[in-house]
Amino acid sequence: MPAPALPLHRARKDLSAGLLSDAEHYRALNLGTDNRAPAVAEDGMRTSGDPGTWEWWYFDSHLADGSTVVIVFYTKDFNTPFKGMGPMITVEIDRPDGTHIERELKFDADKWSASETTCDVRVGDNYFRGDLEHYEIKVVDQDLDIQVSIDRTTNSWRPKTGVITFGSDDKFFGWVVAVPQGKATVAVKGSEATFTESGSCYHDHNWGTVMMPKVINHWYWGRAEIGPYTFIVAEIIAESEFDNVPIVVFNLARDGHTVADEEENVIVYRSYPRVGPDSIKPISDHLLFEYQAPGADERYEITLHREKNILVAPFLEKMIPNSLLRAVVGGVTGFDGAYHRFTGEATVRVFRGGNLAEEYSSPTAVWELMYFGK
Repeated sequence: MPAPALPLHRARKDLSAGLLSDAEHYRALNLGTDNRAPAVAEDGMRTSGDPGTWEWWYFDSHLADGSTVVIVFYTKDFNTPFKGMGPMITVEIDRPDGTHIERELKFDADKWSASETTCDVRVGDNYFRGDLEHYEIKVVDQDLDIQVSIDRTTNSWRPKTGVITFGSDDKFFGWVVAVPQGKATVAVKGSEATFTESGSCYHDHNWGTVMMPKVINHWYWGRAEIGPYTFIVAEIIAESEFDNVPIVVFNLARDGHTVADEEENVIVYRSYPRVGPDSIKPISDHLLFEYQAPGADERYEITLHREKNILVAPFLEKMIPNSLLRAVVGGVTGFDGAYHRFTGEATVRVFRGGNLAEEYSSPTAVWELMYFGK
């Protein structure tokens, strides 16, 4: 167990970026009271699709045989929000035998339709639809047919209003976690793999009006299912224009029901970040999210200890395959963003009256570092 690091910060409300949380914000967003339980309509389309907006519906699953499946429906390519509608679906499938299947399906704008009152997203013959409790996904390509059925097992949730603003109300990022944890059955038919498996899953919905690299320097984000607990944690550091404000997201659920989610009660600790031979950006090997509400008898700790990287992806390599052009663009713009995915040990500890009452660990947790800035 590493020695604890100094606390970097406590979540704050009084700086230039952060979660909207006042009663007037709930009213303005038609969310009623200050509860964290989303309505069905909140998983419907939240933007117009016009230039300057972006939106996606995300699904991932970890299946019983060790397979992982990730499917995302987009209103447009995330890298070009300044354009109009340009629907896209991405698929990533990894099998235990090492088989990797990846698809990026692009469509004309007239192939898109989506409801504002429920999640009912259609792109050609493909769909992503549901009502917070149950979802169905269909993706069909020339040599790939995917059918997914989802049943939620942990209550839907959003952090505060689900909207993070950056300096002004017209620069924001929205987030609703429709399925923090669920059971999924995934049926895949194709030339590279054919299988039907069940397992755990997650689905969230994101939208916004500003490119993330313009407002966010980096973030750590992770989730896991350990014993009776499910957690979602994130530490988002805004860009220097917004005072590098830290924005903390924290949700801990037990047996499908949230037990702690007030981010102002969270202190985040990190070990000193460093650049290693297997990384591009400085990485903290150890993260600790400590939660204690004022006057409460219970204290919660969620720790993440990195064992190794399982993915390091420089953004420019994916966006610009030509190495010479990539070097020119990187030199001119100074952009050197990268995505890191880690695996290691995650632990949930519950203290009551100052004594350790519960402890659950998983040696195979997965979390990420998204680094846009320098």
